[in-house]
Amino acid sequence: AAALLGAPAPSTCFAPPAHLPRFISSRISPQTSPFPRSVLTRGGLRPLSMAADDAKGEHSSLSSTGKGEQYSEYEMATRVVKGGFRGNEWTTDPLGRSVVNPPVYHASTVTYPNMAAFRESNKDYLFSGMVYGRHGTPTSFALEEAFSVIEGGDNSCVVASGVAAINAAMLAFLKAGDHVLVSDGVYGPTRSFCDIFLKRFQVETTYYDPCISAEDLQLLFRPNTKVLFMESPSSLTFELHDFAALASEAHKKGAAVI
Repeated sequence: AAALLGAPAPSTCFAPPAHLPRFISSRISPQTSPFPRSVLTRGGLRPLSMAADDAKGEHSSLSSTGKGEQYSEYEMATRVVKGGFRGNEWTTDPLGRSVVNPPVYHASTVTYPNMAAFRESNKDYLFSGMVYGRHGTPTSFALEEAFSVIEGGDNSCVVASGVAAINAAMLAFLKAGDHVLVSDGVYGPTRSFCDIFLKRFQVETTYYDPCISAEDLQLLFRPNTKVLFMESPSSLTFELHDFAALASEAHKKGAAVI
């Protein structure tokens, strides 16, 4: 069967489409990963990383960094279309036919073909693709990758609500004893998070005028200021920050800008 499919040496692992018999050579060298990393395409058996021209780098479930660098040489219109598109990963069609958007996965438990795949997945737990439904599925991974490509970020994390995104971002940079600068025009739940939750952990919040100048903002920084939190336009009152000037001042002080 391997010869008929034009497969490489018997020591290579490969995964034909589901409608074809699945087989893995019994002769696997120690250097070869013991779980499938190849797909059958019109050009023959090819590694997943080369399975389609529109998917750069490794299979998306095997990469957790550098996602925003994909298509960085293209204009925004192209990045919006290409970002997160992994058509070759959403089909087992032998001709490579696929769909524009990822299927909607409804899943909790994730299965593995063998213990080797399970161990490989756990080397970078939570960031190595599907582990448990609550941690993400190919549907949400596509959205995360799209955001990374559009924003030029290293990676993205999709959460269930805006409040969750705000809280998670702030907790990533704050610890007990820190100080945070927050716009006085923020979303109500953000103010509650700062005044109640963060206060319980000795994180002090100073609110600044949404229309503040960079010169006045610098006077509010302290040695323990770790975060400058901006929201523009402001919630309800719609003031606009001078983003570039305020962010530049924060970076001079070594603070993260959210």
